[in-house]
Amino acid sequence: MKHSNLLRAIKLMSATTGKYLLTVAETCHDLNFMFAHPSLCTNMSVNEAIAFLERRAGAHRSPMRLMKRKRWIDDRRIGDRVLYHLTTNGRIATLGYAARAIKERMPDDTVVIVIFDIPQSQRVARDQFRRTIKSIGFSYVQQSVWMSKKNVSRILQEYFSLLGIRRWVRVYIGDEVVIP
Repeated sequence: MKHSNLLRAIKLMSATTGKYLLTVAETCHDLNFMFAHPSLCTNMSVNEAIAFLERRAGAHRSPMRLMKRKRWIDDRRIGDRVLYHLTTNGRIATLGYAARAIKERMPDDTVVIVIFDIPQSQRVARDQFRRTIKSIGFSYVQQSVWMSKKNVSRILQEYFSLLGIRRWVRVYIGDEVVIP
């Protein structure tokens, strides 16, 4: 039973029993909270800790704040108006989401093959690239070779350009031949 439903049920009981059970329920709730968040409860009361967590959660629920925190959008104030624009990181993230959302498959026995040799100096972009092609649905064939049946070749070309790794990556579309 949820905490709020329990409190409603207790309030309907007799005054003395209800007060006693209400105290027990609040104590149990406080104890559960203290066990779940011990570091918060050492520095503040349970009610202060709950209020703190609610404020913190509320600050991150706004999609605009989340996108600004991740540096996907930037805002410029012009008079009373606020203009938002997509940053390069935002465009990269958008292309990644768009590629994951594509359901279109290649024709029978046709695959998209990505081959890359990205230098160590571009490690951050390489790691982001690997995470993205894996999340899109590419499967690992061998070192630096990935394959997919999804038709994402055009989106990947733009994605590679934005990451600055286009010169180290090749995308091929070909027929998969199974040798009996």
